[in-house]
Amino acid sequence: MEKTASSAASVGMSLQSTSAFISVMEQTTRESAQNIGSALKSIISRYGEMKASPAKLLNVDGEEVAFNKVDTALKSIGISIKDASGQFRDFDDVIMELASKWNTLDNNTQRYIATIMAGNR
Repeated sequence: MEKTASSAASVGMSLQSTSAFISVMEQTTRESAQNIGSALKSIISRYGEMKASPAKLLNVDGEEVAFNKVDTALKSIGISIKDASGQFRDFDDVIMELASKWNTLDNNTQRYIATIMAGNR
């Protein structure tokens, strides 16, 4: 929690969601709390990454600009990380939407999404 709390709050995660994510990650991977905190912080950082000024995050020739790799990956399976007003959705809402679709994705798509969101380590 020490490594993740401020990052989690910055992407709209509640304390309860953050705690639940950490617990599930620990149970699933059997990694140390320190490793889980670092991993979740990295995932959150990738989610919140901005590749352009918000003023440039508009449509270009009728196409929505992808402003980070996570946005591009999730769009490929019909999930948007922005709400109707163009603001980032809460991270935990996006993850819960991804979770609801996860078992319908083929292995290659799952690996693509996981690698883009969490990296190779």
